[in-house]
Amino acid sequence: MKELLNRDLMNVQTRDPRDFLERAKATEGAVLLTNSEPDFGISDGVRIHLSKSIEHGKTHYVSAEGDYFVRKAIVDYETRVTGAVFSTDEVIVTAGASQGLYLAFQAILNPGDEVIIPMPAVSLYEADVRLAGGVPVFLDTSGDGFQIDAAKLNALVTEKTKAILINTPNNPTGVVYTEDSVRAVADAVRGKPIFVLCDDAYCHVYFGGNIAPAFHTRFPELRDQTLVIKSLSNSNALPGFRIGYLFGAEEVIAPMKTLHRSMMTSMVSLFQDPIVETCHTGIAGMMEAYKGRRDYVYERLDGMGIPYVHAEGTFYIFADIRGLGLGAEEFCDRLLEEAKVAVMPGTYFGIEGYIRLSTAAPLSQLKMAMGRMDSFVAGLKQ
Repeated sequence: MKELLNRDLMNVQTRDPRDFLERAKATEGAVLLTNSEPDFGISDGVRIHLSKSIEHGKTHYVSAEGDYFVRKAIVDYETRVTGAVFSTDEVIVTAGASQGLYLAFQAILNPGDEVIIPMPAVSLYEADVRLAGGVPVFLDTSGDGFQIDAAKLNALVTEKTKAILINTPNNPTGVVYTEDSVRAVADAVRGKPIFVLCDDAYCHVYFGGNIAPAFHTRFPELRDQTLVIKSLSNSNALPGFRIGYLFGAEEVIAPMKTLHRSMMTSMVSLFQDPIVETCHTGIAGMMEAYKGRRDYVYERLDGMGIPYVHAEGTFYIFADIRGLGLGAEEFCDRLLEEAKVAVMPGTYFGIEGYIRLSTAAPLSQLKMAMGRMDSFVAGLKQ
């Protein structure tokens, strides 16, 4: 019966890290620097609002695109923090950024449409594009400091290009796109029927201020072509709550709601009030901790002689192991088996020779992991 399944589903072959992650979790005594979820607990404000939702019986259906007061809180938040101006009719509350991305691709892509994806990137993008019948087109940024080169981008734009996806701050590199990078994207789509999909899931996890510079605020004249996907899950240490939202021009968002309602009869009613709370809660304390952890890992990597990409955002560090004589997957396999430390191979993000370390782990675990990794790397150099 397998041959009767959806062809797009059966043709999806992504760089799936689940086997490695399961093996890491099953390794007794292993320190996991693979997590994409912060170790912090939920805030008192979120806890109070969640309790009140239960107490007040908020266990019934709500609008699939989120209650009006939730969408209003998001609109007010965006206006206050980013200066973006849009209406409650132009926002859809989603089950995390992941569902927002899937919704966007399903809504805009027709069979054969191309989506340009700067690499390295999470494998989710490629899977979502293929599941929507689209064709991923990869832009290698590794030779350009993980920034977007205008000439290389323009060389990939064809009459089949439907969208360019940008993720800044970037997972896995931690890079924040420069003015030149985002302008290259803006110039590539200006006057063309091409969307810009902004995965801004880590916009709040930014070391340069409260929020990372955003494409949609830099180029408001491209508003009709821009779709922004955000997350309040990871940034606010609420990964299991699956809180995200998507916004764009009403003429694009309105038909997307029909698709969204087929996916989600209702958003989770208990989480509507906590969403409002997160719109009024900063993460300065978390960012201070992330910076301390990041700088500690930098110091230890410097001591090992391992270069790394300077992370301006996210809680990831992308380290260059090309000088150690092992491919990324072999390095990670041996590091797990011999030193009981789990980090992600860059190959899962479409690039060889790098590893991704997560500083979402407590400092005590980072210290243990870096000590073990130091000994492992020293052994490789003997």
